[in-house]
Order: sequence, then structure tokens, then C-alpha cells
Amino acid sequence: MATIPRTRSAAVGLGVLLLALVVVIALHRFEPVGYSALAGKILRSLHGPGFAAIAIAVGLGARDWADGWWRIVLAFAVCVSISLLSELSQVPGPRNAEVADLVVDGAGILAGLALVAGLDSSLNFGTSPWTRRAVALASALALIAIAMPTLQLTAAISVRNANFPVLLSFESTLERELYAGMQTPPPVRVPKPKGWPTDGVMIGNATASGRWGTMLALAPYHDWKDYAAVSFVVASGNDEPVDIGVMLRSEKKSFYRQFTAGPDPRRVRIAFADIIARRPDFDLSDVRTLVVSAAEPGEPYEVLFDDFRLED
Repeated sequence: MATIPRTRSAAVGLGVLLLALVVVIALHRFEPVGYSALAGKILRSLHGPGFAAIAIAVGLGARDWADGWWRIVLAFAVCVSISLLSELSQVPGPRNAEVADLVVDGAGILAGLALVAGLDSSLNFGTSPWTRRAVALASALALIAIAMPTLQLTAAISVRNANFPVLLSFESTLERELYAGMQTPPPVRVPKPKGWPTDGVMIGNATASGRWGTMLALAPYHDWKDYAAVSFVVASGNDEPVDIGVMLRSEKKSFYRQFTAGPDPRRVRIAFADIIARRPDFDLSDVRTLVVSAAEPGEPYEVLFDDFRLED
């Protein structure tokens, strides 16, 4: 009769594990609709912390399944199986299965189980108590490192929401998380020149000389349908005027407009009524990227800009 509670507890643990497997696979199959690019980054960053949490839960729950180090080995096998199944579930689409995700999952699993082992006095770490302490400390530091991208992205989305409807101000280094993939380095934050017509103390300094001439690719908050325009302040980085192009992209459509940036800063504005007049099918509720580029790619450009914002 003494084995009944353990058997019942193991059954409950198995049920929770199956539920966790369903949740993990559902999250891997889920393709965010209506999410901003930054929210999507946060979702993808949960691989490491999420599997660390699963590993800790499975490691603690496996006490009813096995004893000693076999419990850690069993928990590792279970967690790796969940990771593999979750990635395989993405093969049919819409998301892509990636080996890199398995590596991040594995790092979270190892760190989580190392913490469980380091805090478990029933496991044999040899005669020196410092071995156990070192394992616990190293695993805790590893978990902090694994969670750091998620924490940083969460802080970035908090900064973005606090500044909205400002899309980019260059006042916080966390705004770099708002950049989309670029073929060139992102703008450099520099102190604003005397007489610059915006609040704050920093602006962006961008250069372009490559094939595409991209100076900024921003993945902003995506739903612009309740606003009338997007604008920003721009100036040439030298005494010569330069032509720049601004492209807005939704999921399937794009809109392009060209401006001239002179030595004196000015605010340029793209009215959404003009966009709809030229591209009636442009979806202002799902703006994916805002790209600022040289109008003549290949020519050396230096441009200063600041205060990208939505206007009522």
C-alpha cells in the first residue's frame, strides 16, 4: 500500500507533463497574427527560459519516477524529447524548424537541470561541499544569461510603449531592438547639434555607401490605421543636400516617397491619405517596416535624423 501514493503522484506528474507538451507544441505551431515585430521577437526568445522552466519542473517532478542521478538523466531525456517534438511539429509550417532553436532549448535544459541537481542534497557530488555549491552557482548564472534576451526585449517593448506614438527617438539604447534586418550597420547615436528642433539629447547619424544604400530599417509598432501621418526630422550630415527615399511595407504592398535632406533640419511628413490615394490596398493596420535609404545607392551618404512619430 505504501507505493500507492507514489504511483498516484507519478500519474499526476505524467498528466501535467502531457499537458505541458501540448502547450509547448501549440506555441511552436502558433504564428502570431496582429503582433508587432518586437512582440514576435519576445515570443521567439522564450526558447531558452521556457525549456529551463520545463527542465526544473520535470527535474523536481521526476522524484516519483527515479532515484539519484537516474532522475536527472530521465528528466533530461524527457525534456530533449519535448524539444525535438516541438521543432518537428513546425515542419509542416507555418513556422520553420531550426537547429539553432534546439541548441538554445538544450542550453536551457542543461542549466535548469544543473540547478535542480545542485540544490538536491540527495545527489552525490563527492566529499567536497564546494562542488555542489559551484554547480548551483554556475547554473544560476547560466539561467540569468539565458533569460537576459527576453528581459532585454521586454524592457525594449516597455520603452516603446511608454514613448508611443514616437516610433524612434534615439534616446535609449534599447531602441536597437526595433531595427529590422539591415545589410549595413544601424545608425549611431550622437548628441544632437545646437539648434536641432526636437526634444531630447540624442539623434541618429546614419551613413550609406553600399549597393542598397540602406540607412535605417525599422520594425515599428505595426497598427497605424488610427493615425493620419508618419513624420521625422532629417538633415544632411554635411553642407551638401542629399536625396533620400522612404519606403513603407505592409505584408504584401509597399509605398515609396523621395525627399531632399539639406544642411538645415526639417520635418518630413507622409500623409496616410496620400498612401491610400496611390495604393488603396495598402494595409495601415499591419505596417511591417519603415526603410530610409539613399536615393542614389552606391554614393556616399551621411544623414542625421530623429523623432520618428505617428501624427493624429
